[in-house]
Amino acid sequence: MKYIIIASIIGLAAAAGGAGIVHWQATEYHDVAWYRANIEATKTKIAACKDNPGLAPADPGCASAGKAAMDKSIDDFIARADAKPWN
Repeated sequence: MKYIIIASIIGLAAAAGGAGIVHWQATEYHDVAWYRANIEATKTKIAACKDNPGLAPADPGCASAGKAAMDKSIDDFIARADAKPWN
């Protein structure tokens, strides 16, 4: 009887310890270059990452899409600065 109680306590502790853990599973991974070439996919991925901020740090696609968007933004800024006359 004593072993059944101990086993039950261990089982409950193990179940309670893992109850709040959400495991991230990669479904699709693209690098920064792919996201820079696919702007609509970048916007979609960033929106999904903002919608679920708890899982975003574990998703490599969120980092790649964010970096691609930042690079694109910097490139656009430089292109606009080069196009304007500064005289």
